[in-house]
Amino acid sequence: MNSPKVFINRFSLLLFVIMAFPGMRASAAEGSFENGYVVTLAGDTLKGLVLMGDHATNVKRCVFKETATGSETNYAPGQIQAYGNLANRHFKSFSKSSPEGEVKVFIERIVPGKISLYYNDEDFFIDHDGRIEQLIEIQKEITKDGRRYVVKQPLYRATLQNAMSDCPKIFPTVTSMKLSEKSILDLLKQYSECIGVAPPVNSSPRNKLAVRFGVSAGAMLSSMTWASNNSPDYLFMDTTPGPATTVFTPSLWLEIWRPGVNNRIRYRTGLSYYSATYHQYHESTLTGLSHDFNLVFSSIELPLNVKYSFKGKGLYVFGGIAVGKILTFDDKTTINTYPGNSFIKGTSALEMTNVLLRFNGGVGYEIPVGQRSILLEADYRFSSNITKTSTGTPSAHLGGVTFTLGVPLTKSKK
Repeated sequence: MNSPKVFINRFSLLLFVIMAFPGMRASAAEGSFENGYVVTLAGDTLKGLVLMGDHATNVKRCVFKETATGSETNYAPGQIQAYGNLANRHFKSFSKSSPEGEVKVFIERIVPGKISLYYNDEDFFIDHDGRIEQLIEIQKEITKDGRRYVVKQPLYRATLQNAMSDCPKIFPTVTSMKLSEKSILDLLKQYSECIGVAPPVNSSPRNKLAVRFGVSAGAMLSSMTWASNNSPDYLFMDTTPGPATTVFTPSLWLEIWRPGVNNRIRYRTGLSYYSATYHQYHESTLTGLSHDFNLVFSSIELPLNVKYSFKGKGLYVFGGIAVGKILTFDDKTTINTYPGNSFIKGTSALEMTNVLLRFNGGVGYEIPVGQRSILLEADYRFSSNITKTSTGTPSAHLGGVTFTLGVPLTKSKK
């Protein structure tokens, strides 16, 4: 059997190789300079190079330089009218409504046209007749007959009707539509047909898959739930609580989602490593035997989780399953007989399983730190049986609460 140290060294090498790839991808995700332009507050157009990255980065700032070797200038929303590249990505400054009041942001165009559609995160805007308006839906809580109700006020419908006043026959569609990207794009297509112009072309990268890489380190308060299943050497398991320990759990992870479909639901996978030593001493006054139980255990796991984020709060929940391979499983049980004689079991009744399943569910909070963020998470994990069980062989399950600190290697995308 290979020693735990050999496996740890191999995992460290694998960790380094895997981390190198997302590290290289991080710089690409943060953006590269492309031919573009900036429109100043005075209405002048400056041509040069614009940093184009993910949506979350580009709606917060514009980085511009006139030449490849020139100095960079950072523009915040409100300091310029607009900017973009020559590949149909276009941003405008706007003051959008938020629970904290008016917030200056850049909004990115989804489709151009007589009525152009823009977005910022999950908020939508239209640009028509020289002005920009936010499409808003207000939720109010009312009390009636002692019961509380949430009532939605779709103010966006009136905004769209006013913008499309030259096509009254489209109003019935507007009065029943939902505030979603698909509904708005379908409406703009109908409006274009109504006024006799070419339908809008969606040139936004919003519908592409978004990927975010990161690393995490956690501490798991782990315990073992066991049963002897009438195995003579392990009968003490039925009367003794399983051993517990604290485990360090490093992880690499990536999140995948489609911003144009649903920005709140993301799928998370990656690679996690788990290693622990479980020790339990039991002494029986009835049989005159004592058991000094030691189990060295390590595994590498592939988690498959679904993550749901609550809008505007940084709070999210997640859960799923991890499929793992047990790397080391070394059981040594010392049986002592009074008055001091002892021997070590040469053959253990415990055998490892080929595949380990671990189920988890938890809650997390993402805290912005500049252009990046940190993730604080807590979750409960419980494994399938880690031993091969048959008649007369013991079973064991691992479970516990894990507290994790995570850092995305790519910039935050909200």
